[in-house]
Amino acid sequence: MAQKFNTNDFLYDPETTPFEVPIEIHVGMLGFRGDGAHAVELSAEGFQKDLEHTLPSRTPACVETGKELSVQYTISYRVQHLQTADLRLLEEHLKRSLKPAAMGSPTARHKEIPVYDVEISEMESIFDTIYSHYTDDPYHTVNFQPATGKVPNSIIFLNLDKARFTPQGATGDRFIYRYRYHGGGYTQNWIAKNRYLIVDVSAGPVQFGNLNAGEGTVSETSIPNLYRILENFRAHHPEANIKPQHWTKTHWFTEFRAQLSSLVVSAVRHIFVPDVRYASIEFPDKILIPIIALRNHNSYDPFKPSADDPTRPYIDLDLIKEEIQKTLLPNQQELFLVSGSHSLHEHKHISLVVSQSMVADTVHEVGTHGRYIAKMKPYIDSALLAQRLRDSTDQLTHDFVQHKTIPQSIASAFGIGLNLNQADELIDELRLGSGSGSDTKPLSLSHGTRILPVYVLSFDSKEERYMMDQRDLVAVYPDMLLAVQTLAQPMPVAMFSELESMTQDPKSLTRHIIAGVASALGGLLQPTERFSVTHGRIINDYIWANGHHPFGVFSKTPHLSQIFIDSILRNSIVSRLNSALRVTRHAIDKIDAFSTSFIFDPLSGSDPSNVGWISKIYFGSVKTNPFGVKTVTRLHSEIRKLEQEFVAAAHNLYHLNFHRAYVLSDSVFISAEAFHKYVLGSLREAQNVMDCCVTRHVVEHGSNFNALALLAGLGFGVFFVLTWLTKPAKTGRRQ
Repeated sequence: MAQKFNTNDFLYDPETTPFEVPIEIHVGMLGFRGDGAHAVELSAEGFQKDLEHTLPSRTPACVETGKELSVQYTISYRVQHLQTADLRLLEEHLKRSLKPAAMGSPTARHKEIPVYDVEISEMESIFDTIYSHYTDDPYHTVNFQPATGKVPNSIIFLNLDKARFTPQGATGDRFIYRYRYHGGGYTQNWIAKNRYLIVDVSAGPVQFGNLNAGEGTVSETSIPNLYRILENFRAHHPEANIKPQHWTKTHWFTEFRAQLSSLVVSAVRHIFVPDVRYASIEFPDKILIPIIALRNHNSYDPFKPSADDPTRPYIDLDLIKEEIQKTLLPNQQELFLVSGSHSLHEHKHISLVVSQSMVADTVHEVGTHGRYIAKMKPYIDSALLAQRLRDSTDQLTHDFVQHKTIPQSIASAFGIGLNLNQADELIDELRLGSGSGSDTKPLSLSHGTRILPVYVLSFDSKEERYMMDQRDLVAVYPDMLLAVQTLAQPMPVAMFSELESMTQDPKSLTRHIIAGVASALGGLLQPTERFSVTHGRIINDYIWANGHHPFGVFSKTPHLSQIFIDSILRNSIVSRLNSALRVTRHAIDKIDAFSTSFIFDPLSGSDPSNVGWISKIYFGSVKTNPFGVKTVTRLHSEIRKLEQEFVAAAHNLYHLNFHRAYVLSDSVFISAEAFHKYVLGSLREAQNVMDCCVTRHVVEHGSNFNALALLAGLGFGVFFVLTWLTKPAKTGRRQ
């Protein structure tokens, strides 16, 4: 199916004709054509129409501005049944992978049925095989470039027949199984390493989320579970056999189908077309990430593992570089990662700033005797720490210059040596920020380099359980990352997964730093987050909290899924296109505002907004031209050229050709800036010419005015004649 790219008036009329970027979402159905549990059949064509009606387009929002972007994604859905052979292959491997659960399930406690766990990483090759069969089908890849190896984003639903892979200790399908990804939270759906998501409607149900708030918490009913729905059907219809012809025409099946649709919509909003953190996302030629440990000890090196004690805190610099390198365009961007360790006691300004940011809250908890006990919970106020660090820029710069921690290889890459006078120049660029407040922008060097310092507070403490803002180990800001590292045991957080309380390990920061750098550089939100323009805040939904990503407490892997790598590249390109759109539309609005004052007829009764005067003048719809023929011709030509560049960039984004899309987005942004500059110059010239003129609006009289006047005169003449003829005669009295 060929994708249509709009070439209409999205530059002239953004309200009714938004700039569209097409994206294709594939939905694979495994076990839904009568070959899965209870011979359930779901029409692929009908489900595709449901999705097209439910969410045909998506406009991401920006957290920084609180507004929607000027770019709208138009979504094409492809729903397809997968092969029965893949279903049997998966069930066969799943049976071998089921392990008796070490921890029970809240769903199984009152039903006395066994629970089994599956480690996804042991079966990931099987899911990759199914995905490859799915995407290798020419029916699916017809719109993509086979030479680039780019395959579409997909969500795959599984309907497995539990009776075909009953494990030891269970009878028939009377058991519960659930998944974990690298020892993370329990789940029945997850984000894979490649461009696909998995939802198993036969697994679970599983419960996880936030202990203190209902928002986003995943309950038994959040994700459709086919066996639970069939149990409800049996309870309400004990006389009916559970066969497709008995229940697929009831509201139970309609609810099941609606839940599947809502999961696809959730995946689009949170994973495939997520909101962005920042309005402007840079795409620099060079990225420098200095990771600086500020420690109050000499007991261990924060950057070196211990052969004797594997539990000792350790930041894996090689892994951080490897993961961030994946998000860069090959042969277009370079990444430099440097590290340094500094004693807080030797830097009084830093030590003071850190001390001021340590605060504590008093909380009341139930003790062993059932009484409330007041406890102090210390934490680090990340916003206060970041602001104080920005305010202490000069002192921190001086301290770091004295220690000269920048290696010669890194300094040479920027054309700067390491002698003291030249090091000042580079270290000055490693400052923590410029200005203050939330308006601080990401740092950039004049030659296209982005610097993102990561500050790690490394404490030699086993008792004090410091966290950033009581919930995280890393705080993300556009100009820096803040992290805390201690020797404390994993700390409980207000999150749960089934019967297990989730924790954060302050000795293991690598995963959190990778997530923070990806968020700061690529504008990523966590997969659990979505920005609501209506509410003006981030809304959480933990459905997609598990899988192959480093975000949050439910995931345990430090690696980025290909989906998030795509999102980082797409965000930077769309951000530049969004900026170019705003610049171009601002210039066109200036033209229309100026032209309206000389061309628009206020007595015509028409709407002067979004008129597109340049197009109307060029095609002769209006005769008055305040600019001159040559200027109008060039303006119209530049607008059409910009239109074509925008559409070409959208076309390459659709085909996941990020390198070409990046080049085009760079070109269109430069063209938009040049167009804006030319428009302002043309307006100044036109204003100088028109300063001698006065605009006057008069009512035009048509060519029939004389005839109307003659008719009016005849009418008056007839009136006077009739009046004279009908006047009564005068009568007198004779004397």
